[in-house]
Amino acid sequence: DLAKWDASLYTDRILNAASRKAMWTPTTFADGTATTYGFGWELSSVKGHTNLNHNGAMDGYVGNISRFVDDRLTVIVLTNQSGLSNTGRIATGVARVYIPAIRPTLQGTHLPQVKVDSATLARAAGRYEYWAGFMLALTPGNGVMLAQLPVGEADEYVPISSTSFLMTEEGTHLTEVKNSVGEVTGLVVRQDDGSERTIPRVGPLFDSLKPQTDPDQGRSRRIEDALMAMEQGGKAVEENANIAPSAKKDFGPGSTDFVGFRSLVFLAAEDAVGRGIERHGTKVSHVLYYRLVLDKQNRNLLVYITAEGLLTDYDIVDN
Repeated sequence: DLAKWDASLYTDRILNAASRKAMWTPTTFADGTATTYGFGWELSSVKGHTNLNHNGAMDGYVGNISRFVDDRLTVIVLTNQSGLSNTGRIATGVARVYIPAIRPTLQGTHLPQVKVDSATLARAAGRYEYWAGFMLALTPGNGVMLAQLPVGEADEYVPISSTSFLMTEEGTHLTEVKNSVGEVTGLVVRQDDGSERTIPRVGPLFDSLKPQTDPDQGRSRRIEDALMAMEQGGKAVEENANIAPSAKKDFGPGSTDFVGFRSLVFLAAEDAVGRGIERHGTKVSHVLYYRLVLDKQNRNLLVYITAEGLLTDYDIVDN
């Protein structure tokens, strides 16, 4: 059925040329911000080759259709592993078998064999803001770095120097960015096509923390107050003085994350000033690490606060 659908999109049988053009034209938000999305299609390219694609998911199943229209090649991926399978990556990988021009530049070449010690891997390990509110977790592996986004399996990055790592399948490089005292404050992400951007470091992983004494217990009480308001939602959020105004609309519906709340245990704080992290349209000044104690379980809680000490977001993470 999907193959028939794909074939029809090269003709006027279902949609005429004007409709297809509109469907594959990037839309623009009311404020003028450009997108890479058409009418139900993600509009992208791989090394200059157009890829009209989209994922879909339901009840544990994930699918992807990727149409490399410049090459008249379509890859359709259907899986029943929603928590593990990155169907878009699978589709692009299959396409590379048939379109040599979109293969990573380094694919098939001899890579430098660089051995790094555990301290080098531990230095880069942590959580990074890959996109706004979409984090990349780097975890040391056996001589490699494991990079985990919220969806799909972890990618393996091999060290090619003491500060750079390469994912050979995609040709993606990660290179440390350090401050004047040698602390890692971000990563330069360079794609195989040469494009690059810098992503800020959010902070360390929980299992690497050495618990600290809470330097501002009053702040922690205010965070508790904000979380309780967020559980209730509605007027409680609207009237709470400890939640950043820009975040109140998104937190208005309330949250079930704090049902059975007992206490917060302060673990650490990360100074994020100047790193460019934003949540709900507000710059993040510090990231606070807490153990969230609930009736039935304990969880790892990241709290993002502004320079004024207002809560602008939170994340519950495994590590």
